[in-house]
Amino acid sequence: MPTLDSQAVQALTKAAAESEATEIELTARERSVLALIVDGKTNKDIAATLHISPTTVRDHVSQILAKLNASNRTEAAMLTTEKRLLPQ
Repeated sequence: MPTLDSQAVQALTKAAAESEATEIELTARERSVLALIVDGKTNKDIAATLHISPTTVRDHVSQILAKLNASNRTEAAMLTTEKRLLPQ
């Protein structure tokens, strides 16, 4: 049975991760909110930083969780890091 060498496996893994990242379409505001979630900020902190209401933040967080298919903020932050959804 044929096998792949380690470089081929790494290349395929990287390509798969990049493909997944491009499939998730976030708005600029959602990316801003997500970056602050990754930093551990609360909705109140995010609202103050972005000069929007906590209700608007809650709505953005809900949209982000749905788009990432994440059940909570922690999972969204982990997925963001794993899939490199935000620029470094």
